[in-house]
Amino acid sequence: MLVLQGDRSFARPRDVVWTRLTDLGFLVKCLPDVARLEEVGPKTAKAVVRPGFSFVRGELQLTLERQADPAPFTACYLARTKGVGTSTEVLATLALAEDPAQAGTTRMAWQVEIRELGGLLKAVPRGLIQAGAQKVVADLLSGIERELAHSGT
Repeated sequence: MLVLQGDRSFARPRDVVWTRLTDLGFLVKCLPDVARLEEVGPKTAKAVVRPGFSFVRGELQLTLERQADPAPFTACYLARTKGVGTSTEVLATLALAEDPAQAGTTRMAWQVEIRELGGLLKAVPRGLIQAGAQKVVADLLSGIERELAHSGT
């Protein structure tokens, strides 16, 4: 339905970034608007989020599932949310590479595909959905950068 993509560099070695980004507990800490964490396992995490968008109010139940890795240093996550009258399904893919220009730096190419909008979200204009998705991705990337900086490794 809607695809966003981009890249980001992190001043950490690829192995460190990979270890963090494949840890669902780490990823949930990086997500914006998490009200509480309900469960974290090796392949699935569940949390409650309170998005700050005018077109989505209240709490959403978030399920984040790690999918099979399609290639080395490439991870896929399926995120599903459910709330009163709304639902979403989003697939995110992250591919990591060592930055040859800067030792110890990792370049991450990312893609987010909004696969499904359910309920009241179907009536929200595409431009508003896109702007909201871009904000969530930007906040998530900032959260990853912040948590990597605080991890000390």
